[in-house]
Parts: sequence; structure tokens; C-alpha cells
Amino acid sequence: MRAKDSTSRSRSSTLIANRKIPRWTSALGGSAAGARVAGLVFASLAVFSPAAQAHHSYAMFDQSKASSLQGTVAKVEWGNPHVFVWVYVQQPGGRYEPYSFESGSVSTLSRVGWSANTLRVGEKITVQYFPLRLGGRGGSLIRVIHADGRIDTADPNAPGGTTYSPSPGNGQ
Repeated sequence: MRAKDSTSRSRSSTLIANRKIPRWTSALGGSAAGARVAGLVFASLAVFSPAAQAHHSYAMFDQSKASSLQGTVAKVEWGNPHVFVWVYVQQPGGRYEPYSFESGSVSTLSRVGWSANTLRVGEKITVQYFPLRLGGRGGSLIRVIHADGRIDTADPNAPGGTTYSPSPGNGQ
């Protein structure tokens, strides 16, 4: 039986300078540097892919029509990648419909003073937002005005995050 040395190959990896390098890197020279290049290529594809870019797009919201509405907090989904606030809004005729408002990440909202307890289920609030382009119930959260007058701005980096000011008659 022959002992393996640094140039012998196994089925799944190559031993180079006492480090196992995956065999798929052989197209890149079979080295640790080749593995790093492959890792950078895969990371670049993940970051710059259309799906990753679309995830951070605000194209689904109509930023030319900021609006506001009053409702009752139904649920807060405090999690990444985005925090969602669900609000029941009374419709003509008395029935309630759920509206969903998307905001920034937990870390972004935490930096501007939000916590998982900023909004409580059953709390009456006014929501300022950019509506969905396709007319669905919800949009991109700009800020929340509590019944006691406190204002919580949502994602300051999102469109309207620091520039939106309500105008008279703006809303539903």
C-alpha cells in the first residue's frame, strides 16, 4: 500500500500544503487562492443578482402619492429582513380590512428608537405611507403617529423617511 503525499489526489479534494482544497477548484488552479476567487465569484453573484437587487427596491410603492390612514394595530412582525405592521382599517359600511405596512430591518428601526413594544396590539394609530402601486391594502411605512401625539419615523433611509410632511386633506 502506497502512502499519500502532498501531490496525491483523493476523489473529493486535493491536499496542498497540508490543506484540503475542494476538487471543484481545480479549474481555478486547485489552490487556496483559487478557492478564494471562487468564493468571491459566488458571493458577488449572490449580492448583485437581480433577485437581491429587487429585494431592496421601492419600485412596488407609489412614492408620488404619500397617504395616511387611521386604524388599530392588529399585529407587528418584528423580524428580519423587514418589520411589518398590520393595521385594521374601518371601511365604509363598518367592516374592517387588514392593511400591511413594510418598513426597514429590526436593526434599522432599533437605531431610530423602535423596539418590539413600540406598537401594541389594539393601539389606535395614524399611519403615513407610500401606497402599493397595484392598489393593494398597504404600502411602505413612513411614520406612525400615536394617539398621544408621539411620532415614530420608520426607516430613515427609505424614500420619505426624513422628508415627508403631511398636507391637509392627505389621506383616506
